[in-house]
Amino acid sequence: MLNVCLSPPFLEPFPQDENDEDPIFPVSLYNNSIAEGTPPTTSVARITATDEDSGEFGTVYYSISNVDSAGTNGTFSIDETTGVVRTNGTFDRETFSGPYIITVRSNEPKLTVI
Repeated sequence: MLNVCLSPPFLEPFPQDENDEDPIFPVSLYNNSIAEGTPPTTSVARITATDEDSGEFGTVYYSISNVDSAGTNGTFSIDETTGVVRTNGTFDRETFSGPYIITVRSNEPKLTVI
């Protein structure tokens, strides 16, 4: 008769972070001026936020949720990873004298679950 002693493998627990922290925007209002005739793709602001989660959950993605109600949607764009806001066209004071009010939001990390 053969006696065999089996024991469970010794595994270290691997704590996984949860997406339980909201991004924090240290600056709540940016006030910039844009000169008439400023060319497209000009950087006008850089929005920053931090997230206390670790790994991919700590990554902040940015988007413009709305631009003022004057029908100027598409006038600005934002790089979703850097937060840099750029112009998408030229500015003509006779067409629209402003102000442009942009609301930027942070999005949850883009995770693919298989």
